[in-house]
Amino acid sequence: MHRTGLAGIPILVALLILACTPSVSAQSQDRLLVVDAAGLFGERLDDVEAAAEGLQSRGADVRVRTVFTCGPSGNLDQYEADLESNSPSWLGADGNRKNNLIVILICLEGGGQTGLFYGSYWESALGSSWHSIQADVMNPRFREGDYAGGTVAGLEEIERHIDSNGAGDGSTGGASATGLFLAVVVVAAALIALFLYTSRRKSQARRAGLRQKALLAKQAAAAGINALIETLQMLHIKVNVTGEKVAVEEAGELRTALTDARRLVDISSMRYSELSHSAGDPDNPKLGEAELAAIEPEYTTILENLRQARDSVKRVEGAIAAVLGLIDAFPGKVIEVESAITRVAGRQADLRREGFNTAYVADLLAQVTVTLTLAQDLAGNKRIKEATEYVSRAGTQVQQAAQATEELPLRKQEAETAVPQLASRISQVSAKVEQGQVLFEELSRSYAETSWVSIRGNGTEAENRVTWAEGVLEDARLAVSMEQQEWHKALELVNRGNGWLTEAESLVAAISELDASLVTARRDAPAEITAARADIQKAWEYIARYDDDIRESLEEDLRTAEGLVAAAEEEMKQAKPDYLRVFKLAREANDNADHILAQARDDREAAVRLRARAASAMRDAEAEVAMVERYIQVRHPFVRDAARNRLTDATEALRQARVTAEAGAQLELAQRAESAARDAYAMAQRDVDHSWGASQPVPGTAGGSPTMNIPTILIPTGWSSGGSRPWGSRPSGAPRSSRPSGGGGGSTGWGSRGGGRSGGRGGGSTGW
Repeated sequence: MHRTGLAGIPILVALLILACTPSVSAQSQDRLLVVDAAGLFGERLDDVEAAAEGLQSRGADVRVRTVFTCGPSGNLDQYEADLESNSPSWLGADGNRKNNLIVILICLEGGGQTGLFYGSYWESALGSSWHSIQADVMNPRFREGDYAGGTVAGLEEIERHIDSNGAGDGSTGGASATGLFLAVVVVAAALIALFLYTSRRKSQARRAGLRQKALLAKQAAAAGINALIETLQMLHIKVNVTGEKVAVEEAGELRTALTDARRLVDISSMRYSELSHSAGDPDNPKLGEAELAAIEPEYTTILENLRQARDSVKRVEGAIAAVLGLIDAFPGKVIEVESAITRVAGRQADLRREGFNTAYVADLLAQVTVTLTLAQDLAGNKRIKEATEYVSRAGTQVQQAAQATEELPLRKQEAETAVPQLASRISQVSAKVEQGQVLFEELSRSYAETSWVSIRGNGTEAENRVTWAEGVLEDARLAVSMEQQEWHKALELVNRGNGWLTEAESLVAAISELDASLVTARRDAPAEITAARADIQKAWEYIARYDDDIRESLEEDLRTAEGLVAAAEEEMKQAKPDYLRVFKLAREANDNADHILAQARDDREAAVRLRARAASAMRDAEAEVAMVERYIQVRHPFVRDAARNRLTDATEALRQARVTAEAGAQLELAQRAESAARDAYAMAQRDVDHSWGASQPVPGTAGGSPTMNIPTILIPTGWSSGGSRPWGSRPSGAPRSSRPSGGGGGSTGWGSRGGGRSGGRGGGSTGW
């Protein structure tokens, strides 16, 4: 019998494979593990399904359902019974609940209900714990809204009980175990067969896709090679024809580019042939995924070479078109230049008849003729690119000649106007130079030489530039004469003369500016000296008033400022004072005095702030030391030497602070005293805390105090480490009431902790 059963497994496996082929949607609703009709699990539905599958791997037939209401059933127990009767996969051969079934129901009606129902096979594992699984594991999470977490926890707790207690109570006998084993074997075999079938179908699909890609690449390579072979044949003819029309070196460039394109096509054609006559042919049905995957990149490489070959072909075709275009356009360019030469020559003749000197235009036309002749010679030698460059240059030159012809009358008018204007300006600048000379002589008589040495020689240099301008004026007059008519030259000479006159005006203006500065300095120097003296005196008075708060270096700076004023006053006593120097010295002394006074005020304000801080620190330190002294005095039997020594340090620092006059040192000592006092207080408080409830120290112990009888009740401090609790506290740690535990089934609300039991054997429902 056993062999017969096993022999039928392959047939059953085949049937299961056929049954598994349709999509999951074809299964009846009662066969699904999890149905979240109430939408409680949300994004964690997969977690619930995974937990259900884990429990199912233990041999259980698991069903999890969520609903909004129990409907006509009235309660969750009756709802499960109705649902069970309408779900064939939940029933055994006898029409009753399947012995390995485990059902979890969650209903939102009535404040929330949970149901756990199971078949007889799980009685030994769940009979005494199904209610606690709901009440203690699942329902607390449901009350917090964590439906998925509560369900997963419940499934895992059921699985733990099954693993701990073993499967079944023996009522089903060996036949049930054998049937379950055969079912597991059949399902496993079906899954393996389905996996192998699916894997093979996927492999075939991947191989078909790879073969299709390789075939497309191969076809594209073949088409590209054939098209380029034909293109290169026609291009070879074009290169030869064009090469006959240009020089050897220009034709060589075209043939080199053509050779590069042909080389790429030959390489591609050879590689294509190698692949077609080897294992690289995608039409070969014996090729696997790896071989097909390696073929497509090979043809892709061929396609890349063909792309480069097409680019080379385009460059050659473009070069041919450009060369042929130059050849076709060259005669027309030559005609354009010749026509322009004729027009300019005609205009030149008209101007010459009007009396203009057109030698400049004639020179430009001669250059055009030479350039055009050279371009034609190059074209005759098939050097078409160079010939085109020279004919373009000839066109530019003829445009310059035409422009010069049109501007000739205008340049004549400008030159004839500019020359008299230059002569007039020379006269004006000469008059300014003479005035500057008079002014300089006055300055040299009235002021010290150091005042006007910077402009010495300005007059001579100005006279030189006027002389140079007079020279170019004569040359410009000759250039505009009827004999020469060199209008362009005349304008250049006039521009040069105007430049020299501008420099002469700047040299003379410097003398006038110096004169104005000296007048101002002579007028304002005495007042500036007086102001400097007043500011220095103000600074001295402030420093004298707050001398202890102001650094000594400011007095040295103030003496330096006084030296500047003294130097200015000494200069004023000279027969010809250097008023600029006097004004500069007085102004510098004034600025320095203002700066020194500002710094002195800053020092004073900083000293006041420092004394205020020191005074505040002294008050804090005195209060802190006094408080610690009183504390230790009252509790001296329990205070050790370390605290007393630290208090001595604080007292000494405070004493030094009181006798120190310097605010900074006083602040530092006061802070040191306060810090030492705090340390002493912490140590003393720790000593008192540790002595709470202990007997009084005897002479010669760490406290060092004589024997005294001080009741410990008089010292209410130091509760942190003693045996008593602080005032105002209340006992803690009262035992919590234990939660009543129930047996069997029953129903409760989700917000309650206990309840009665409604069911019987096989589980039941509870409230959340």
